[in-house]
Amino acid sequence: MCGRFAQTKKVEEVEAFLEATADDDDRAAARPHYNAAPSQPLAVARVEGDGARRLRWLTWGFSPPWDHPGKQKVHRPINARAESAGEKAMFRAALARRRCLVPADGFFEWRREGKTKLPFFITLPDHDMLAIAGIWSTWRRADGPPVDTFAVLTVDSTGFLDQLHDRMPLIVAPDAFGAWLDPASPPEVVQELLASKPPAPFELQAVSTRVNNAQNDDPECLAPAEHPVAPEQPELF
Repeated sequence: MCGRFAQTKKVEEVEAFLEATADDDDRAAARPHYNAAPSQPLAVARVEGDGARRLRWLTWGFSPPWDHPGKQKVHRPINARAESAGEKAMFRAALARRRCLVPADGFFEWRREGKTKLPFFITLPDHDMLAIAGIWSTWRRADGPPVDTFAVLTVDSTGFLDQLHDRMPLIVAPDAFGAWLDPASPPEVVQELLASKPPAPFELQAVSTRVNNAQNDDPECLAPAEHPVAPEQPELF
C-alpha cells in the first residue's frame, strides 16, 4: 500500500528529474509536502494532448469513469493494484491511455507494536528522488471546474519491506519514464513495466510519529527516530 509519501524537492529539481515543464502559476503556488496525504493536490508528470510532458498538480484520490456531476457518494481510491488494474472497469482506460509519474523523496510505511504505529521512511540510496507509477482521471464537478485526480499503482513488497506491509508503490526507472508516460505505448510494453523490479535497493529510516497524523506536514515528520522494533535491512534484495 502507499498512503503517504514526501514530496519536498524544488519544482526546478522535479522538472529536471522528470523532464517535464510546470506552468509559471503552478510553480509559484507549489509548496513542499513532508507528509503528502490523500485529497491533497500533488505534483504529477503526464503527457498532454499536444505531446508535451508537463508537471501538474492533481488531487490524490482517483475519479472513476462513472463519477459524473452531481454524484455525491463515490469511492475515489488512492491505490490500484498493478497486477489487476487493466481488468478493472474503474482503472482500465486510465491504465491504457492516462499514465503518470508521481515524484517523491520516499514513502512511508508503518509497523504496529501493540497499540502504537511506528513509522518508517523508505528511500532510494543517497535519498535520490524516485518516480512512482500512477494513473489519472478527471472529475467533472457540478459546482466548479473539472478536477484532475490520480491513484498510485502498487505491487507486492520486495525484500525487507514485506516485514512492514505486503504492498508497496511501483517504482519506474528513469530509462522507462518515456515508455510509461507515452499514451501510445503498446499494451505489452505497459505490462512489462508493470512487472518491473525497483531500479535500486531501498533504505529505511525510523521517523517521528508526527507523521501518523495527516494534519502534520512539516520537516519534523522526517526527523530520525529510534523505534524499539525495526525491520532487518539486508544490503541488497
